[in-house]
Amino acid sequence: MRPMMHSPFEHAFIAGTRLYDEREPVEMRTCIVGDLALPTGRVCVADPYVTDFEQPSSPFARTAPTGSFPVELAIARFPRGDERVACARVRFADARAVRWEHAHFEGTTAPGPDEIAGYGVDAGTGCFFDASVRGVVDEAVGEAWMAASEARYVDTWSWHVAPLGAGNVVLFSSGWGDGFYGSHWGFAEDGALVELVTDFAVLIRSVRERIELPTPLARGRIEHTLLAAHEVTARVPWLSRTTVIVGGRGGCHVELSDGTPVTMQWVGGERKYTWKKASPGARVVLSVTVGRAPLAPAG
Repeated sequence: MRPMMHSPFEHAFIAGTRLYDEREPVEMRTCIVGDLALPTGRVCVADPYVTDFEQPSSPFARTAPTGSFPVELAIARFPRGDERVACARVRFADARAVRWEHAHFEGTTAPGPDEIAGYGVDAGTGCFFDASVRGVVDEAVGEAWMAASEARYVDTWSWHVAPLGAGNVVLFSSGWGDGFYGSHWGFAEDGALVELVTDFAVLIRSVRERIELPTPLARGRIEHTLLAAHEVTARVPWLSRTTVIVGGRGGCHVELSDGTPVTMQWVGGERKYTWKKASPGARVVLSVTVGRAPLAPAG
């Protein structure tokens, strides 16, 4: 059984590390936002703005140490200046984690290698809190949390530590925003539990293979084993040889080898790529997503 893929946690929390996404550097920095109170060690994760804190969802099956522990964010800075929370972790000890185990919830079985146990985000925010925390989070409280987060806003992420009941809730922006995110327990060389990390998949890249077609394109369906293998359909309409319409369940991006601008728009659930005129000898490049892999340092 192969382990489930996750972000490169061993690099994400080392400030100054440069990871590479298609040759562009992503520089990491860290930010400790506050301490999480864990009186029972039963950690919960959720979107705090859609959670009923009077009856919260199940905690993780594994129990963490009890006490108060720092919450640290791994911030990814991209070449154009955009910043995102790539990972958020609770640190139980100073030892370095060398092994990670996918965290699943109380009352459930561990997920398979191609499955994920996680939580959905609808408000661009995740959080940690102890299962013993109870309180009423009505519209007024939610707005106060949002205002406090916005007061600490850095383009494009924020955070807040909110007292609630006998404990607290540590909130933070969730990577690119809404989605479904899993967490991992981190263990030291001696097997001791040292951290819990929520992975927002910012540091995972698509792995692509290319198909190059000569221009002008032949009209009709584009037949290729790579497209079929990854459930992608592509066709050139009869009325335009400067258009490729992409559909199916798989991922595929279209560009021209000479750098001619290509526009994309959604039409009836399909992606329509169009360009005005390619230079002589230019080729149409279909980049098909064949998998995913964590970002890595150079070399």
